[in-house]
Amino acid sequence: MRFLREHKIHGLHYPDDHVTTSKFILGHATVRDTVETLLLGDHTPAVVARTVNRKQKQRMLLAKDVDLFRHYFWNTLLLNKDEWAMTLHGRHSTAGRKAALLGGPDVAMYKVGVRKQMESRDIMSRVQAGLFNTWCEVEGLPTDRVKVEMQVGLSRSMCLVDERMSQTDVALQEVIEKFERFTMESDKPDVISIDELGGEYNEPGRQLTAGERGAA
Repeated sequence: MRFLREHKIHGLHYPDDHVTTSKFILGHATVRDTVETLLLGDHTPAVVARTVNRKQKQRMLLAKDVDLFRHYFWNTLLLNKDEWAMTLHGRHSTAGRKAALLGGPDVAMYKVGVRKQMESRDIMSRVQAGLFNTWCEVEGLPTDRVKVEMQVGLSRSMCLVDERMSQTDVALQEVIEKFERFTMESDKPDVISIDELGGEYNEPGRQLTAGERGAA
C-alpha cells in the first residue's frame, strides 16, 4: 500500500468515482480527443471539464476527473513542447493535438470546435505583433535576394494591418461622436415653467394656501 501511494498510483488499484470517470475518458473517442487537445493547449482541468460538458450538453466531467486523467494517462507536465512534438510525430489523427501544442489555448479551443469571439482590433494587433516578430527573425539572416523579398513582403503586410487599424480607430471615433451628440440632445430637460403649473408660490417647491393668497 505504501508503494502505491509513494508512486501516486494508489487510485488505479483502488479507484474512486473520479478515477473511474478518468478511465471512462480513455474509452470515449470524442471526449478523449477534446480532453487531450485542450490539455496540450495549456488549459486547466476546470476549463477542460467545462468545455466537454458544454459540447456534450450534459454534466459529464468534473475538474478532478480531468486532473486524474492527466495524472495517470496524459501527463502534459512530464515533457516539454519539443518532446511532445517528437512523441506526436508520425501518429495518425494527431493534427489537432500538434496544432494545440504549438498554437496555445486559442488554437486548442478552435481545434475542438469552440469558436472564440474576438474584436477586429484585437485580431489585427496580434497579426501585427506576429509580423513584427517574424521581421526580427528575418533581420538576422544573411543578406541575399530571399531576405530582401521577405522583408519587402513583411513590410507591406505590416503597412496594410496598420492602415486597417487606423480605419477602425476612425470608425470608432465617429460612432463615439455620434453617441455624444445624441446624448447631449437627449439630456436637455423638458422644464415646465411655474406659470404653466398654476397657482402661486412664495418659496421654491411650496404652493401658497388659500389663506396666504387672501392675505397677500
